[in-house]
Amino acid sequence: MSNRASLTHLTRTVADFDVEDVTLQDGSDVGVRQISRAEYLHAAKGVDDDGKVDPVKFERRIIAAGMVEPEMDEHEVAAWQKIPGAGQDVAAVLDKIMTWSGFREGAAKSGV
Repeated sequence: MSNRASLTHLTRTVADFDVEDVTLQDGSDVGVRQISRAEYLHAAKGVDDDGKVDPVKFERRIIAAGMVEPEMDEHEVAAWQKIPGAGQDVAAVLDKIMTWSGFREGAAKSGV
């Protein structure tokens, strides 16, 4: 018996994916989703003068793509990054999106 994926399955939309919560330092939650390979590659396009990925732009684009509750664009993520004390929350959201999407070490091993 074959378990082949259909075109519909392979091209499902963002709305078809689950949302998981990330708890922030103050106890509130935000909702994130997995990002696609296309979104990941778009995030990696932001290069600096040396031809390397700009980590600030990369982080903004990943969070803007993966955070859905509340939705944030790159400018809003940039403002959040600049708030003193927000670094731990920003890192937690980024880590959840990247790990759950399979773009972090050990993601496949953990069943993500």
